[in-house]
Amino acid sequence: MGFSNIRNALLEPIIALRDHAGQLFQFAIMRVDQRLSYAIFKTRFYKIVGYWPNFEDPKTFNEKINWRKINDRNPAHTIVSDKLRMREYIIDRFGAQAAKAMLPKVLGITTKPTAALLKSFGTGVAIKANHGSGWVEIIAKDSQTDWDRIASTARSWLRKTYGLRKHEWAYQNIAPKVFVEELLSNSDHRQIIDIKFHVMHGVCEWLDISHDRQQGVKFVNADRDWKKSEVTWKNYVQGNLPEKPVYYFEILNLAEEIGQDFDYIRVDFLGSQNEWKLGELTLYDSSGLTAYADKSVDLAYGLRWNHRSNQNRYASQR
Repeated sequence: MGFSNIRNALLEPIIALRDHAGQLFQFAIMRVDQRLSYAIFKTRFYKIVGYWPNFEDPKTFNEKINWRKINDRNPAHTIVSDKLRMREYIIDRFGAQAAKAMLPKVLGITTKPTAALLKSFGTGVAIKANHGSGWVEIIAKDSQTDWDRIASTARSWLRKTYGLRKHEWAYQNIAPKVFVEELLSNSDHRQIIDIKFHVMHGVCEWLDISHDRQQGVKFVNADRDWKKSEVTWKNYVQGNLPEKPVYYFEILNLAEEIGQDFDYIRVDFLGSQNEWKLGELTLYDSSGLTAYADKSVDLAYGLRWNHRSNQNRYASQR
């Protein structure tokens, strides 16, 4: 065993204790904030988004996302927020054969990620946690990888409950797991395009597209016809609209089919030039903290969403 491995073995119990204490602190803050009518989170909202929110009678898109987090206890929200159980929904919706074609292949699932286990899946994979957002390690094809660090990071994910201080309820009842997915084949991950469909009542209202990871990721907003809009954000680097993928209308139709089951959902696809896969389903876009450069956009998007419509047909079947 090398020095770094010995050091990591000695530090891990200390890190685990720190993570546990951090979780207790976040849980306490969440409970206090609830008793204060979400004053702590509303203050954070004001600092990031730029206006004091009304979560009780919401009008803007961000306010309605937060109304959903606080009030909507739809059990299907936990299912589609779980990056593994979401696959159950896709199978229910489209059938097993179609779902297999839509979803990245899962190579393994574990609650005890070790360096040896993760290394055994090779490179050209994504290592993820099912119970949170942003917990992912991309292992590019034939890359040199510090598997001990990756395994330590994966174990830290399992010790955490995502979204406590942001009140993201749907994540709090997910059984934590780490899983390994294949990346899109024959593609440099830096060239992948990420297309996020914002679907309200079965209609894609707008797209957020990120691309150009070679030079630092860029973001652009577009309409459902793949035309660039004037919408920009305060904190994202703006980019040009990339060329429309040849499969665009195929995934647009799939996103809108999924959107028929929810009054609002964000459906994310990852694509290369000729290949695509469904990435994830998101109910709490940016945790309701999207800082638009023009605040009127927030209201315009919010007015398109009847958030009290109870249009959650999938939920009623569970």
